[in-house]
Amino acid sequence: MRANDVNEKYVAYKRSHCIELILLIQSLYDDYTQQIGQYD
Repeated sequence: MRANDVNEKYVAYKRSHCIELILLIQSLYDDYTQQIGQYD
């Protein structure tokens, strides 16, 4: 394995991991805003 291949895999992993984290935060935020809406 060349170092470049490892680096590309790492970047791809970080990118997909970041997207998963953003989606998780968005879903948690949606749940939070829905709960707040119920109290109004």
